[in-house]
Amino acid sequence: MNPSVSSDDEYKRSLSATAPLSQLINEQITKIDEARGYAVAQELKTNRKLVISEKRLVQKKQLKAAVAKLSTNQKRQFEELSYRGSSTWLTSLPLPEHGFTLNKREF
Repeated sequence: MNPSVSSDDEYKRSLSATAPLSQLINEQITKIDEARGYAVAQELKTNRKLVISEKRLVQKKQLKAAVAKLSTNQKRQFEELSYRGSSTWLTSLPLPEHGFTLNKREF
């Protein structure tokens, strides 16, 4: 993914996530009471969750668009690599259910 394409969206998400803190800085308050501090912390958590979910939606759309451009063979390879645990192929045993059985001689 090209950072120059996504930089505007990332900047908007950053502004959204840090809006409560920016507001406190703009107010120039030296001390914050406990209730307001708690409210700001909760708002930050909520904003962060919204930003993360929005970003995941964008990434899913980009993934779908990229997968749509793949050939049939590439799609099959991508699906195989996308299975949970597929990154541990060096330490795992071949599974007969997937047609990967090796004996000592074949290994």
